Amino acid sequence: MRKIALIVIIAFFVGGCTSSPRYFKQRVTLSKTQQQNIKYVAMSYLGVPYRYGGQSKNGFDCSGLVCHIYYEATGIKLLHSTKEHYRSSVEIPLTEALTGDLVFFTINRSIPDHVGLMLNKKEFIHASSSRGVIVSSLDDRYYRKRLFSVRRLKRDLILLSSN
Repeated sequence: MRKIALIVIIAFFVGGCTSSPRYFKQRVTLSKTQQQNIKYVAMSYLGVPYRYGGQSKNGFDCSGLVCHIYYEATGIKLLHSTKEHYRSSVEIPLTEALTGDLVFFTINRSIPDHVGLMLNKKEFIHASSSRGVIVSSLDDRYYRKRLFSVRRLKRDLILLSSN
């Protein structure tokens, strides 16, 4: 009986050490038109001031900016929360980043606390608490050090939002 229990425990721990699958099949690529719309809309908000909880041209916080751009450019409704944006997306390699993909950052934590929208493989737009809506580069040491994940919205979220 002890041998069986030991085998079960070992199998559980060994099985638990395998990496969980990445759900790449669930991600969706926006159409070229949607990507162009996102970039156009995003750039129109450059210079808008930062405002905590903001989700309008009077002021944005980081997740409010992402929500507003996505809705205006594509009709996709997202919740106003960096945490929800993270949960509503799947990780992709930075080398596959496209306009409209989400980029997450963290400061000394294991969860993301800032989000922006990729404009290309290196640049992203976001609402900086000190500078308002700006374009920044992942080549910038500050952002490279704090990069948490690049992610793409889940297919089921996009299909549900477009109905």
